[in-house]
Amino acid sequence: MMRRPYKLLFPVGAVLGAVGVGHWLVYTLGLQEGYSGDAHALVQVQGFLMAFAAGFLLTMIPRRTGTPPVGTVTVVASAVLVVLSAGAATLEKWTIAHLSFAATLLVLLGVVGRRFLAREAGRRPPAVFVFVPIGLLCGLAGVAFVLGNQHGFVGRNAYVAGWRMITEGVFTCWVVGLGAFVVPLLGGRETPPDADATPASRRLLILHALVGLTLVGSYLVEAVLQSRLGSGVGLRVGLGLRFVLVVFELVVLTQAWRRPRQAGIQRTWVWLANLMVPFGLLLATLFPHSKTAWLHLSFVGGFSLMALSLSAHVVAAHGGHETDTGRRPWPLVTLGILVLMAGLTRASADHHGSYFNHLAYAAALWLLGLGCWLVFVIPRLRDAESPAEGG
Repeated sequence: MMRRPYKLLFPVGAVLGAVGVGHWLVYTLGLQEGYSGDAHALVQVQGFLMAFAAGFLLTMIPRRTGTPPVGTVTVVASAVLVVLSAGAATLEKWTIAHLSFAATLLVLLGVVGRRFLAREAGRRPPAVFVFVPIGLLCGLAGVAFVLGNQHGFVGRNAYVAGWRMITEGVFTCWVVGLGAFVVPLLGGRETPPDADATPASRRLLILHALVGLTLVGSYLVEAVLQSRLGSGVGLRVGLGLRFVLVVFELVVLTQAWRRPRQAGIQRTWVWLANLMVPFGLLLATLFPHSKTAWLHLSFVGGFSLMALSLSAHVVAAHGGHETDTGRRPWPLVTLGILVLMAGLTRASADHHGSYFNHLAYAAALWLLGLGCWLVFVIPRLRDAESPAEGG
């Protein structure tokens, strides 16, 4: 058994993040001849983000449900699969990359399903955690659509939807579902209650599930409308629907939009990252022809800032450094500032003549932020686990 899967998966994710973002810096400096936006996207999603998500889920789910720690084979297999997926994407071996990503999702789905439904579980997860399996299924459906199109089984609309489900849908679901629990938990506010067999709890579970499934379905609606009514209409409907659904979850159902009460800069960054996801969706809805630029506010300022700041909290809390979770250590302060600046710089790149230079500036800022994360995390990864914050 491995009690702290994050000790392997977080460093693996950091390396893959450096590879994925460094892609633009290396190209702009003339150190490589070509570039691939698709490879960059897949390395970041299927490598960097997936490694951090796996490290968090494989650590948190057993603790939350009161079930035994995940086996070492499962953790090592997850690490190997994310590396294989990112490596295949870098080499533009798309089928291998997607199949490895799907295998990672299946591993996590098995862990989540068994722990959530186990009779011996000491606790049940809150109803909003239904977004976790929905996100896993979103990724698997996306892989099926993308590979189905590559092998001639489904049309272009399915490919467009599948690509967006892989690169956006999985982590939008997870930020909504996990953010609704993590943001109040870290911020000293009331967290969503554990799910139980009462009618009220079941209704809430159904409502969260309907929101999540509608969010996933919006990618199919968007792709169909793009082909029939034009890209502007399709994008506005799809992006706008996702914005409304995310805001509904954050504001109405979970109130995860509220600022943290407790001190600690990483708590502020997690809270802000949670809000950056709908903010990027809003700007992409208003300006759909620049959607890729604006969605990077969600990707960089939302997904990546959430991954780095939440992982820093986990490492400190589980490594015997609880006092650090209530402070403002300079590496974490600088980390958030640099990552947010990277997101803004990347979002502005489409509006400047020096497009690739801006990508390089954004990459450099993000890599410096990652360096600050390493300065904070590496010494604490070596320390003993604390019994205080078990997740």
